[in-house]
Amino acid sequence: MFGYINNNGTVKNLQLANISVTNTDPSHNAGGVVAMIDGGGTVENCAVSGSVTSANTAGGIAAVSLPAQFKTVTQPRTLSVQASPVAVV
Repeated sequence: MFGYINNNGTVKNLQLANISVTNTDPSHNAGGVVAMIDGGGTVENCAVSGSVTSANTAGGIAAVSLPAQFKTVTQPRTLSVQASPVAVV
């Protein structure tokens, strides 16, 4: 959905169903809500289902988080994440 959040940005109340995110560029990350959060961004009350595949880091909610806050986020069993490495958020 978003490539990058920084400077205390927030994504809130977002529900994504049956997504299909594919990244074939090994210099980029892929996430269901955001690829990378930096500088204290927040993801709040978000849910994702579908698949996220990346040639680099991938995550169901976010692929990379340097510092970030996650509040009430859900990843149902219908989410598939494939990459090397896989983020836990």
